[in-house]
Formats: sequence, C-alpha cells, structure tokens
Amino acid sequence: MRKYIRPDLFETMKSSDFNPPINELGSKKINFMLVAVSGIAPNDIGKNIGVVVETAKQCGWPCEYIFSGLVVLVDGPTIRSDLKPMSYQTLLTKIANALEMQCKSLGGEQVVPWGHYGSAYRLTFGAMLPNFLGLVAQLHKQSFGTHASI
Repeated sequence: MRKYIRPDLFETMKSSDFNPPINELGSKKINFMLVAVSGIAPNDIGKNIGVVVETAKQCGWPCEYIFSGLVVLVDGPTIRSDLKPMSYQTLLTKIANALEMQCKSLGGEQVVPWGHYGSAYRLTFGAMLPNFLGLVAQLHKQSFGTHASI
C-alpha cells in the first residue's frame, strides 16, 4: 500500500490527528463545493452526477457524498500520489463548462469539524459542513447555470 500513497500522506494517516476516535472531531480548513444537477430523466441526472464525480476525480477532489441530484466535493486529503488537488476555480470552470445549464453550485473555504463521525454501524470520515441545511437551502434558491461562492 505504501507505494501507492504519497509519503507525507502515509505518515499523516498514521497520526491520531488523521485517524481520531469516533465523534471526537478536530478541525481543518477546506474548500468545498455543493453541486446540484438536473436532467430530463433520471438517467440524465445519473449521467450528470457521473460528469461531476469524474471531473472532481480528474481535478484531485474527492467526492464526499452523493444525495440524489446533489454532489458534495471537498478538497481534503487524497491518497493517490499522482493527484494534487487543483484549485476551486479550476474545478468549478470544468464542471460549469461540461454541464452548462444542467448544474448549479455553491462553495467556498471554511474551517470545519473533521474526523470520524456517526456510529460503528454507519461511520463517515471527513468534513462536517457547518450549516449544511442552510447551504442546501441557498443552493436550492439558485437558478441552474449559476455558481455562487460564500
């Protein structure tokens, strides 16, 4: 496994900061992007989600979550040594150009709680976006084809 992971990240992954106990969150400064996609049929929405996820991957941004037509991207630690996260603006431009009026986004930079949270039954690792529901509500009010930063 070591040969596939950047040496600096491999050492970080072994630290208690990277792998904290469940629900004992630290904090990290991150860039994030919420992307909503549309389509005429469910298959179109699925394809557009795929475009967002693949574009994010090519830009070195992990896909944190997919909820129906909503994709949450965070420029957190990537384990692939060959990918360095591109800038928020580069990712936004690539997604907006690929999907045009079939997407809208909201994002920015925040210091967020970071770590393992949930339960042993359903655990997640990464960023917990403060005011997530407020962000989703703000994104919902935007027209497709628009992209806002906070």
